[in-house]
Amino acid sequence: MSDTLTLDYFKLPADRQYHIYRIHSSELDGAPHSHEYFHVCYVSGGTVLHTMLGETVTLGYGDAFVVPPGVSHSLSFSPDGEGEIYSLSYSMKLFHSGFSQSHLSRFLTALQLPDKVESRALRCRISLNAEQRLTMNAVLESLIRESEANYPPEQSAAPSLIASALYVMSQAYAASPEQAETLQAAGRYTDSLEACIRYIDRFYHLPLTAEDLCRRFAMSRSTFSLLFPQVAGMPLKRYITQKRIGQAALLADTTELSFSEIADIVGYDDFSTFYRNFVKVTGLSPSAYREQQKNRLP
Repeated sequence: MSDTLTLDYFKLPADRQYHIYRIHSSELDGAPHSHEYFHVCYVSGGTVLHTMLGETVTLGYGDAFVVPPGVSHSLSFSPDGEGEIYSLSYSMKLFHSGFSQSHLSRFLTALQLPDKVESRALRCRISLNAEQRLTMNAVLESLIRESEANYPPEQSAAPSLIASALYVMSQAYAASPEQAETLQAAGRYTDSLEACIRYIDRFYHLPLTAEDLCRRFAMSRSTFSLLFPQVAGMPLKRYITQKRIGQAALLADTTELSFSEIADIVGYDDFSTFYRNFVKVTGLSPSAYREQQKNRLP
């Protein structure tokens, strides 16, 4: 079993959602591991071996890859020390809420769709052309300088620079007819999930289950579980809870309904579950929340 790394591995400041450096070796050299974040590597010199999805490929200058969260891979540097890579790790928390509707989100989704055996080697390597290499080098060097400047998140250009690097990779990825087809499939999945989210927003008070939603939106359970959190920003159960408690808080603030009535309206048969989730989401009990809202300054 491979180790799973978090961004804490890099000992980052508490508000930092990415890490980048240029390296010739790694303490994880050859060791299978996975990440709780997206990991991007771009080869800037020499050669390295990349293993993922049961395939091993040799990467040279201008080759890159993206490892999605939870996918095991390994990277081996040549003993001569000439292999050099930019290693970029980032959390999706870095991006704004509308990122799930972007082309880049579909690119990242495409990399996580169930694999055809013949496409696995391509998933391990994305080859950039000469112009894309120039852009990638410039963007990653700019990101290293940005990282060293240590700007606060609200002033940081890191999200835009990381998005730029991903755009370059998505352009190279789409140049392959097979991968372009995968991007189209990712778009269809994203469209279905966005329709699913609209359905939940409307019918959150009903007893919704992953099985029912998968059937309604023609998606396998494994694909749904993998992709829903990326589009919605959180797992299904948490998303439904947030919608229900959000509406419950609104009713508590704007009506005189009892909390038992509110719990029933937003879809809870069991009041103790409603109470527990209300406290978890708002940080207050229902009665304390209502009292706090009444005491607000006009």
